[in-house]
Amino acid sequence: MAQPIDKTKIEAALKGFTIPPRPDLLLALQAELDTGEPNVKAISNLISKDIAISGFVLKVVNSPVYALTRQIDSVQQACMILGAKRIVQLVRSILLRYNVGDNKPDPFINAIWDTSTQLGEACMVICQHLRLDVGDEAYSIGMFNNAGMALIYSMHKQYPSIIEEAYCTENINIASAEELRLGTSHELLSFMIAESWGLSHDVCNVLAYHHSCQAIFNTGTFYEKQLLSVLKLAEHILEIPSTLGQTHLDFEWKLYSEQILDILELEVFHLIDIGEHLHQCGIENQYHMERPN
Repeated sequence: MAQPIDKTKIEAALKGFTIPPRPDLLLALQAELDTGEPNVKAISNLISKDIAISGFVLKVVNSPVYALTRQIDSVQQACMILGAKRIVQLVRSILLRYNVGDNKPDPFINAIWDTSTQLGEACMVICQHLRLDVGDEAYSIGMFNNAGMALIYSMHKQYPSIIEEAYCTENINIASAEELRLGTSHELLSFMIAESWGLSHDVCNVLAYHHSCQAIFNTGTFYEKQLLSVLKLAEHILEIPSTLGQTHLDFEWKLYSEQILDILELEVFHLIDIGEHLHQCGIENQYHMERPN
């Protein structure tokens, strides 16, 4: 298991920040899941009470990512086909965007949440493609990994320039750069949000070190290493540094790619196939190559 997080470091990182509590809808849904035999109708009824949330659920479920063979017209249908746990996970990711940080229209906030959605979906599709039984957890990591960014930006409007500088600087840990300038890091805040919102211990561990990768690679379980590797592969394939850091440099991939590929049992040439599969699922990426007609 990855090394425990220093509580003193957490207290320092949280100074001035308030971790948003788990929304009532999630508490009610989790209570139903915790019964051991969740009632699909009860879960779908809870979700359907919020028209906006249920609309988002149907939009995502009917997207190419889920590759369903027929149109889903109700939340109850979605629960029956995908399972209650996966639908609750999807609702959690939707609620995250509207409960963390400042929800006012803003290009940087939009970039954070749009890339989080793309990362979550890419992580899930990569797991499907590689036949890894960690797709649900990988999706959650993709969705939550940058939640701390939204929290920091709500307090520090100069944050985009700080994160851009960190992405463009070789031999610097992005979390360390944030701590140096702001006294906190988005990986620690993302960890605290995920823990507060009831994500699994393994997922929270990976979030706590998703830019301090060597901590996971050195002391984490194979499960944690696998989850982190899927996230880092997705970030590389989607060129996340170009979206959030305004650079095509990818120093984390340069530093950790050998370990990532080894853990996932991949060779570099396999990335073309993964890119093509992501493209077929509606996820554009740098490894998809247009084929001549």
